[in-house]
Amino acid sequence: MSYEGDSQIFDIPTNLSNIVAPPTSYDKSILSRDEIRFNAQAIAYNNTARDITIRLNSAGYLDTATAYLFVDLKVDHTNCQILEEGLFNLIGQATISVAGKIVERIEDVSELLPLLKHSCTQEWLQTEGKMGGQYRYCKSTGYQTSIVNDDAVDANNDSINVALMNQVSGDTVNMPRANGTYTTSSIGINTVDKIYLGQTVSHNSMNTSAKGSGTHDFWRDLSEGTNKADNTARTLCVPLSLIFGLFRQHNTYLPVRNMPLEIKLTLKQYAESFIHVPPCVSDKIQGRPIPVTEDQTSATHATEPVTGTVIAPIMTNLKDNNFAGYSLTNVHILGDILTPAPALVSKIDSMAAGNTGISMIIDTYNVNKQPVQYSENINLVSTRSYSHLKDVFTTFKPAELETNLFLQKTDRYYGSVVESVSTQIGSKVMPSTNPADSINEMFINLRKCLGIQNNIGNSRGVVSLNSYQGKPDSLNSGCKKLPYSHGYIPNIKMARATSGSDEAKKFLNAHLLPSQAHSNFVIGTNTQRVLASSSLSGLNSIGTSYTCTTKVKFKRFNPADVTDSSSSANNGSLDNCFGDLDLIATQIMHSDILVSISNGLCSVLE
Repeated sequence: MSYEGDSQIFDIPTNLSNIVAPPTSYDKSILSRDEIRFNAQAIAYNNTARDITIRLNSAGYLDTATAYLFVDLKVDHTNCQILEEGLFNLIGQATISVAGKIVERIEDVSELLPLLKHSCTQEWLQTEGKMGGQYRYCKSTGYQTSIVNDDAVDANNDSINVALMNQVSGDTVNMPRANGTYTTSSIGINTVDKIYLGQTVSHNSMNTSAKGSGTHDFWRDLSEGTNKADNTARTLCVPLSLIFGLFRQHNTYLPVRNMPLEIKLTLKQYAESFIHVPPCVSDKIQGRPIPVTEDQTSATHATEPVTGTVIAPIMTNLKDNNFAGYSLTNVHILGDILTPAPALVSKIDSMAAGNTGISMIIDTYNVNKQPVQYSENINLVSTRSYSHLKDVFTTFKPAELETNLFLQKTDRYYGSVVESVSTQIGSKVMPSTNPADSINEMFINLRKCLGIQNNIGNSRGVVSLNSYQGKPDSLNSGCKKLPYSHGYIPNIKMARATSGSDEAKKFLNAHLLPSQAHSNFVIGTNTQRVLASSSLSGLNSIGTSYTCTTKVKFKRFNPADVTDSSSSANNGSLDNCFGDLDLIATQIMHSDILVSISNGLCSVLE
């Protein structure tokens, strides 16, 4: 699957090649191009009004490459809620209907994010990806400071100390264990009291891990967050081709006059998309945001600027699990509408109105999520039939990540503890000989599914092999788990805290979690005869007894191994110490479907 256009020259669509004879360039028949805005039905959307409907009706033709969804996002407290992966992660179910017939239904659009990160390039991520609010895997430079956190271990103020990893003991991010407990051992502790300096990847611009000097000349007002600095909403946009296969047909003009479109999007619940972090103030010299959780009124305070009692009401809201303060306004789709020559319009109209019809092949995704328990052998079963199944993708994450307001929702873990994987569809077993039993084989199989294997000099995907299995990309001072350069392991017990020092810590940890270059483990199984083709070479299971079973073998979990540096369960990975927690397993079925428009009706062959 490709999220970026290829260089093929597309004159006349194959399904429309009988319009003119001999064939002439389809583009030469275009007389005009106009950008048109299609507005959503409601003025604003929020956590209770989550259903968006946009109709695309026109007498012209829609250039699919130009179709983008735009929204203005605003949250109640600037810099207090981070929308992970931008607008893409806020969309749950998405459907598109043609002439009243549902053509595509994606149950959870955000589950496609791992495939996007394995398909896009760094250049796309820094441009269109950033316009959609995506900051994961964007390259950034960490700051270094010589300011030493000299608070005594037993007297350290957890509420105001932002350098949590600087202490020898006590204020460390601990390893999650079975049933949500953790040890007192630290992971990748920074013993030199300095931030990592160098190239890393971060989720957003709030990549901070330092304690300020307390000099008030360094501070200013609350810094820019999800809202703009003037407290207005932030505009985000994503191409519809990231969601619907109907818009992934590059250089294709949809005759909207013959196939009116209706797009319905359901926003996810607030807790499934946002995380809560404390308010931040910024260092004037380096612009580095520093989080604070308590009001400070004394101008002589050594570690925090005067906040003027603006933090308390914000923190009150953020501690409320029912808080859901966000809104989407000015929701619309922008796209270019083309006007072809009258002769071409007439011929296509006659095709759509007659038995000949207009046909097109599009690829789409079916998402299935199910809870499972960590065990040595997990079997994931699907019984849905497909006429042309192209790929099967499988991901795992701790179930706690799904709704906890202090944990990332889009992380995909367990690449370091999967031993082997195989998929069986009917009587066909893939791989056909032995199960894929190495991380290298799984990584190559995924790239085969995405059509990006063996691309020397032009390889797509911002996820490295190390990140794929949850390991740091490089070592710093011999430490494989240095959190300042490679992120934190989420502390599930702390994220559940409702009182005491852990509650203060969880806000500061949630602030630092975005700097994590997380594991992005995806199992891919290709079922096509021709790789990355559009020739309907996928597996046909219609009319036969169909069961797709993916068998995943995990390493046996032993709690003692987590703290044993010689154990395979403590091999320097960032995601191998969750233990036998409940998981969410997601399977994504990638398939081709045939859409036909004839006699004013739409039919779909899946």
